[in-house]
Amino acid sequence: MSGYGGQEKELEKTAVPDGEGGMGTAAPEEEDGMETAVPDQDCGQETAASEEQAEKKGGEKISGRKAGLPKTGRMQKSHFFAYISRMRFIQRWALMRNTAPENVQEHSHQVAVLAHALAVIRREVFLGEAAPSAVAAAALFHDASEILTGDMPTPIKYDNPTIRSAYQDVEAVADRKLLNMLPEDLRSWYVPLLTEVDPETEVLVKAADKLSAHIKCLEELKAGNTEFREAAAQTRRALEAMALPEVDYFLEVFLDSFSLTLDELK
Repeated sequence: MSGYGGQEKELEKTAVPDGEGGMGTAAPEEEDGMETAVPDQDCGQETAASEEQAEKKGGEKISGRKAGLPKTGRMQKSHFFAYISRMRFIQRWALMRNTAPENVQEHSHQVAVLAHALAVIRREVFLGEAAPSAVAAAALFHDASEILTGDMPTPIKYDNPTIRSAYQDVEAVADRKLLNMLPEDLRSWYVPLLTEVDPETEVLVKAADKLSAHIKCLEELKAGNTEFREAAAQTRRALEAMALPEVDYFLEVFLDSFSLTLDELK
């Protein structure tokens, strides 16, 4: 989902050929990682005693391995979170003059907050089905592929169908590359965040992404930066065209505050 100047990134997952990284940096080949053998666990008297103790306390019995050790008995090194932390180095709105530059990490946090809010509004105001925590988690990772691909400005990304389709393929490869960096025992938790997002979750995350872009435009306009005038109008039209009641509710109840100064927020 990428914004007007390169920001409204949709959750269709597609990405860069292996070996290419974002922002002109080569991404490493997928690594099997260094593996460190973990000593065999003592399953003798100590294990039996701990199991008996757990049963006495009504706790769960631990069998086969001690808590905290991977199922395989081996620790695999992973670069996944080191890559995720580099979101903060990827700048958004690259083709536009900004009074307050925004990076992908900042944007992802705001999208998570907004997506969580939209899910809560759907549940509590419109009595619909939504899982706020799952939606917020998906939003945190919705731009993860840009760690490897960089952020492509919207006017370029949507210039023609060929470019758009090619970029979707690039995003998908990048998401799979990130997923494969994780130890196998953890990977299944991140599949729904990186490659197989639930359709209803995707709708709310996409709406939150567009809402975040619109809020950025309002804040730039408030600072006197008319560079964002058309982007503000375009993102507002896109939000209204979604025809989502939770989005309309947010626009009515919360949006005006983003155009106020700190002294006016009383």
